[in-house]
Amino acid sequence: MEFAITVPALFTGSDDSWQQRARSFLFADAPAILWRSRAACQIGEELRLTLIAIFGAVGTLARYGLQGLVQIRIGSTFPYGTLLINLTGCFLLGLIGQFTLNRMVISPDWRVAIAVGFFGGYTTFSSFGWETAK
Repeated sequence: MEFAITVPALFTGSDDSWQQRARSFLFADAPAILWRSRAACQIGEELRLTLIAIFGAVGTLARYGLQGLVQIRIGSTFPYGTLLINLTGCFLLGLIGQFTLNRMVISPDWRVAIAVGFFGGYTTFSSFGWETAK
C-alpha cells in the first residue's frame, strides 16, 4: 500500500523537479549498506545501464550470427537456430549464475550486465514466438 500512497506525491506541484522527487522516492528506503549516497547510487546506476546496453547489443549480434549460421547449414523450415540459442542461453545463464554467486568474485554490475544484457539479447522469447507462428 505504500506505493499507492507515495506515488501521487511525486506528481504534486512543488518546487522540486519531477526527477528529484522520483529519485528521492526510489532511493529513500534503500538500506545504507547498498548505497552510500544518492549521488554514488546515481553514478552506479548509469554504469549499470550502460553495461546492460553494451552487453545487450553484443548478445543480439551473437544471436543474429549464430541463428543465421544454423539456419543456412540446416536449411529447414523449423527454427533450429532459435531452439539452439534458447537452449544454450538458458544453460549458460544457469551455469554462469551458479559460478558467479558461489565461486567467482564478480561485481553485481557485471553479473547484471551479463545476465540481463547479454543473455537478454541472446535469448529472446519473442523470436521463438514469431518463428513458431510463421
